[in-house]
Amino acid sequence: MDTSQPIVVTSNPPKGGTEKFKGQVLSSNSESMVVRGGANLMLVRTYNFSPSVHAKMLQIIAHGGYRYGDKVEIESETGSNVALNIKGKPSKPHS
Repeated sequence: MDTSQPIVVTSNPPKGGTEKFKGQVLSSNSESMVVRGGANLMLVRTYNFSPSVHAKMLQIIAHGGYRYGDKVEIESETGSNVALNIKGKPSKPHS
């Protein structure tokens, strides 16, 4: 074994693609959303919004927005914290 040369370790990051994260909203505003994992309650992820999702969120917030406990599914690029799409029904605002 030759110890004079460094050992090169290569990792193959996932190739593009998207991932979906299902969970409950902990907090949400026009810039970001904090979501707790549905299957693992200890897993918490914070997502920023892509420009198209940001515009959609402004419309949703105008009608009450997402509230604590709302169930959502967030699609993002693999390994990214930028939401490309959000599915889920926001709570109705209190009267």
